[in-house]
Amino acid sequence: MLLFPLGIAVPLWIKKADNVKKVALIGGAVSLFIEVTQLITTRGYFEIDDLFHNTLGAVMGALIGCPLAKRIYSKKNIK
Repeated sequence: MLLFPLGIAVPLWIKKADNVKKVALIGGAVSLFIEVTQLITTRGYFEIDDLFHNTLGAVMGALIGCPLAKRIYSKKNIK
């Protein structure tokens, strides 16, 4: 759930990340980076459930962010 805001923001920042699948891959990669960093630095625990829940948070955010980005980009093309 940590990456819910990222799921909203990525489609707005990166025009090519225009669907939930692409945002899920980005969210999964960011979550994996966080978990591996915790493992290497011993500043936390590497937990698969965190990886799953953070990716799920990005997907949930993408369900809001992708339609929002499409709407914003389509309005920019009209002008």
